[in-house]
Amino acid sequence: MKILNLLVLIAFTFISFITNQDLRTIPIDCENQRLAEEEVPILMSEKKLDTNCLKPEFLKDDAFKLFMAKLKTKTIPQIREEKLLELFIKSVGSEMFSPEHTIILFTEIDFENELVPTIKKLSQYIWIHSEDLLSIVEQTKKLSDRMVFVKYFFPLLLDHHEVTFQLITDALDCQDKYLIEELKIKFRPKDCYFGNLIGDTIFIIDLSRSMLFFFEHEGKTVTRLDFLKILFRRAFDSLRSEDQKFQIIGFNSQARYLEKDENYVFSATDAEKKHALELVDSLQVGEGAQRFTNISEALELAYKIKHNFNRVIMFTDGFPTRGITDKEQMKEHIAKIQENRMNAGFKKLPVDVNLLMIAGTENLEFKEAAKYFSKLISTETDGVVKNFDVKL
Repeated sequence: MKILNLLVLIAFTFISFITNQDLRTIPIDCENQRLAEEEVPILMSEKKLDTNCLKPEFLKDDAFKLFMAKLKTKTIPQIREEKLLELFIKSVGSEMFSPEHTIILFTEIDFENELVPTIKKLSQYIWIHSEDLLSIVEQTKKLSDRMVFVKYFFPLLLDHHEVTFQLITDALDCQDKYLIEELKIKFRPKDCYFGNLIGDTIFIIDLSRSMLFFFEHEGKTVTRLDFLKILFRRAFDSLRSEDQKFQIIGFNSQARYLEKDENYVFSATDAEKKHALELVDSLQVGEGAQRFTNISEALELAYKIKHNFNRVIMFTDGFPTRGITDKEQMKEHIAKIQENRMNAGFKKLPVDVNLLMIAGTENLEFKEAAKYFSKLISTETDGVVKNFDVKL
């Protein structure tokens, strides 16, 4: 058994290195830098795209299988004490678990009294539909655990399917059959692009020239930026409490607040949401000297805002070509602005990165560089990365 454990540990370490190479060794070479800076032709995809809810790139199956093998050699207290879940998430660059991964993880490992903490730790990395929740519930023997899965996975659901909900309700203990109806009142389906918008949020929008790549969406020709504007209308509609606060930052060669400065935040009233959407709708992609990508300045502006936010959600389709462009310096920059923010009395601020590479002509090296920096930012801030790299 000791030999088996040793082999599993060696294999897990190896796959951690392989999957983490994006965070260490992807070359940001001169050719990639040139491609990012030159004015490449903007071509339209001829393929129609169902963009209502694109799937992000998920964690690789091989990495997940080795992770599961390692977990099965450990007791639940060991998993907690050795922080295996946290270390694994960091090693793979904060990528999303597929529905299949989630089902396997929670049906093959009995987390016992650590079930709720485990779900909470992984919640932002889980991509799950109502049918996936049904699969978990049906494979779970303990009625008390079924209730826990429904209670804590329901806010993460990307859809609400009534027939599936009835099947889930039928599988619950009599005293828990009210649960689905109560949760439906409290939670809407989770937005696949913005994720959890409960609480207060800073939005960051890439306005570099590559956001001009265009494709067909619902019968209309739209650019990446146009598509993002559509998503913002949907997101703002989900801000239902007037107590919610938000701010918006746009960036290309420089970054700026869409409204006033670091002392200002929007309230989610109908009037202020309408004004914010007007500002978003007026955004234009940078041309000429303003076509570049200054991510470090955008992050710095976000961390200067004088309000306790729950998260930053950044939409980008590239990697930094202005401001800080070196990966080690970017790590230091993030650590510094995070420390400054906490020293000013604000809580730690995670950055969720949506890599919106829809219908582009970027080459593989460019995409790997963009993915590398997205992973770096999300990993260094305890956020999550969703890579919407749609191959057309």
